[in-house]
Amino acid sequence: MKWRLGLRAKFIVLIVVLFSVIFGAMAIILIRQNSNSLRDDLNTKSKQFATLATTPIGNSFLTYQDSGQIKITQQIQGFTSLNDTISDVVVVDTTGSVAFNNMPKQQIAVDSQTASSFKPIYRYNHAGIIDQIVIPLLEENGSHRYNIVYLISSASVEASIKHTETSILLFALIGLSISAILAYLLISQLFVNPLQSVSRQALLISAGSFGEQIKINPRHPHHDEVGDLASAVNTMANSLKGNISKLQETDRLKSEFMMITSHNLRTPLTIINSYLEIVSHLNLEPKLRQMLDTIAISSKRLAAFAEDTLMISQIEAGQNVIYKQPTELTKFLHSVADDFMILAKQKTINFVTQIETGTAIAEFSPSLIRSALWNLLDNALKFSNTGDTIELAAEISGTHTVITISDTGIGIAPEEMPKLFTKFHRGTSTLAYNYEGTGIGLYATKLVVERHDGTIQATSQLGKGTTFVINLPLKS
Repeated sequence: MKWRLGLRAKFIVLIVVLFSVIFGAMAIILIRQNSNSLRDDLNTKSKQFATLATTPIGNSFLTYQDSGQIKITQQIQGFTSLNDTISDVVVVDTTGSVAFNNMPKQQIAVDSQTASSFKPIYRYNHAGIIDQIVIPLLEENGSHRYNIVYLISSASVEASIKHTETSILLFALIGLSISAILAYLLISQLFVNPLQSVSRQALLISAGSFGEQIKINPRHPHHDEVGDLASAVNTMANSLKGNISKLQETDRLKSEFMMITSHNLRTPLTIINSYLEIVSHLNLEPKLRQMLDTIAISSKRLAAFAEDTLMISQIEAGQNVIYKQPTELTKFLHSVADDFMILAKQKTINFVTQIETGTAIAEFSPSLIRSALWNLLDNALKFSNTGDTIELAAEISGTHTVITISDTGIGIAPEEMPKLFTKFHRGTSTLAYNYEGTGIGLYATKLVVERHDGTIQATSQLGKGTTFVINLPLKS
């Protein structure tokens, strides 16, 4: 079974993809802006703190450097408590050697070039955050012996950035879900549901329920394209319903005409055949007898057409025309073959039989099956040329009789095969009418075979001939 993605599922995928792109872009922009803002804020505060705290810290160091580090540590901690991003404060001389370290266990290195500079030096990490500030300590006499080094911790900022990223992503997902659900509900209500309603009704109409109508909002019958589509489908259904009614009436009249025609043909044909039967017993000249035989054959052909026409009309009208009776197959088939032999000889066609049905008895309507076989034989005769061969074969296969009629005639074009058993279809041009026939013979044959619970199949090849195979049950 081929997997099918419905319209509703396509809308869901489209909505999710669209809103994912929108909310994803918004989340990235917000995260980037917030991160940059936090980093810039940290850098600004660190610079401001270092600028303001350098002189007090430096004075405390110069004042208490000879009396011990405890006092200096207390003074420095008093300042650093005002800014939790300062992880350590170190005093180095102009060579980079450490003169005081608020946290002795933490190693720090400042090169001599940086330590001897009279300008503040800022060092940034890979994230663009200041992690070290070196500010020269200028004494009252203008000398530069020491530098105050501030070590900046970005842990709090990184934690804030991560928290912000998580919050923004969470809100983006929530916003995406809510927006997708709302969009889905709106699209379903405004587009998908109306389209599905139109689709369901259109399928019912296509299946033949032309009385079905798509419900349209009476206040806004053409409010949008969906309303226009529904109105168009309703109009089409009404038009098809009317056309089908006309076709059904035409078909009824045609069937009635066929029945009347066949009834009116039977009476004069019966009289003609009766006189021909009487004349056939007279002593006639060979030439005159040949002419009468030709008349008799043509009369039988016309009678067969009348019977086919009447039979088709009766079957299509629902009448039961199948009256089965036990029939000896071999005798029945030889009788059909003997009658056809006369026509084959007149056209110089080789007619052969291979009837291997033994003493089998089948139950069918002899007149209708004879008519069906005669249609196939007559069809083979029409499309065969002098010297071609027609064969009638029959055999018993299990509980069925298999009857085969084949010829080596002109064959049937591949594009004609699907229409072979349709009513009034002729395999040649109707305007040219270069072969006799009305186009009902094969249709009548198929009706007869199917009413006997049998099957008929045809195979053909242009220039090589055609084969018809009838499969009939021996008993019902």
